[in-house]
Amino acid sequence: MCHDATINFFNPYILVFCRHNHDIKCILSGKAAKAAMFYITDYITKMDIKTHEMLSLMSKAVARTPIKKENEAQENAKNLLHKCLSQFSCQQQIHGQQAVHYLRGKDDTMMSHNTVPMLSSLLLSHIRTIYNNKEASQFFENEDTSDSNTENEPSELGSLKLELDKNGKLVENNQVLDYFYRDEKLSDLNFYNFARCIRMEKCHSINNSRMGTHPRYIINPPHRLSQTHELVQYINPNLNIFAPKIAVPRVIGSSIPRPTSKIAYAEFMLAHFKPFSAEKPLVNSGETIEDAFKNHCFDQFSRNIMANWEAIHECEDARDAEHIRK
Repeated sequence: MCHDATINFFNPYILVFCRHNHDIKCILSGKAAKAAMFYITDYITKMDIKTHEMLSLMSKAVARTPIKKENEAQENAKNLLHKCLSQFSCQQQIHGQQAVHYLRGKDDTMMSHNTVPMLSSLLLSHIRTIYNNKEASQFFENEDTSDSNTENEPSELGSLKLELDKNGKLVENNQVLDYFYRDEKLSDLNFYNFARCIRMEKCHSINNSRMGTHPRYIINPPHRLSQTHELVQYINPNLNIFAPKIAVPRVIGSSIPRPTSKIAYAEFMLAHFKPFSAEKPLVNSGETIEDAFKNHCFDQFSRNIMANWEAIHECEDARDAEHIRK
C-alpha cells in the first residue's frame, strides 16, 4: 500500500530487478485499457520542446516575419503561423533508431492488421445525390468546424482512380461506382464488406472453376469499365473475423458520426452496412433515412463494427476527461 500521496503505486520487486521508476494502475475494463493506450501514445509522441525553448523559437519566428501591411491582417497571420511551425519542425529531435528507420524507408507505425481505404465521403455524397437527402446535407453544412476535434471534420483525404477504358481513354473511377454497379451475385454485400473483400482488376482469361482461383464477378453497365474490368473476391465476406492477414477498412474523407447526430449517424451506418445498388434502393419510396435505419435488421458483424466505432469515441472522451482531471 502506498502511504504517501506524492509516491506512485509501485511494486518493490519490479523496482529492484528492473531498476526503473514505474507507476502501476489496475485496469478492470476494455474501455479503461483503450483509454490507457490513447494516453500512453499521446505521452510518448508529445513534443519534447520545453516552454522556454518554445517561447524562444516563437520570438525568432516573429523577428523574421516581414514588415506587416495594415490591410492584409489575414495574410500576415498566415505568414506568422507558417514561420512558427517552420521553427518547431527545424528544432524537432528524433533518436538514432528512428532516424535509421526512416533512412531505410520504413514507417514509424506498427499495426496488427493491414488496412484498405474505404471512400466513405464519396459514398455519402453519392447517396445524397441519388436520394436528395437535404436534411443530412444541411446537418454537415451547419456543423461548426472551427474546432479541430469536431466529429464531422474530414479525417483523411481520398483519392480517385483514373483507368483506361476499352478505347484506351482515361476515365474517372472510384470504389463507390464499383460497388453501385456490381454483379447481381453480390447484391447482398454491403459497402463495408465490399471494401474489405473485393478488388477491381482488368479482365483476363482464368478458369474460375480451377481450385484456388479467386471468384470473379462482372461489373454492370453503365459503369465505364464494365467491358474491360471485373471484380475479384479475395476474402470470403462470411468470414466475420479479422485475422492478421485480413485487411481492415479505413474510413477515408469523413469522420464517423456519433449516435447523437441522429440523421447523420443513421445515414452513415445505412450506407456502410445495408446492401444497395443501382437495382436495389437504400431507402424505399416514402421512407426517411431514420425510418430506414430503424427498420433495417443489421447482422451481428455489422453491429460489432458499429459498437467498436462507438467504443473509440468513448475512449477519446475518457482520455480527454483524464487530461482535464490532471
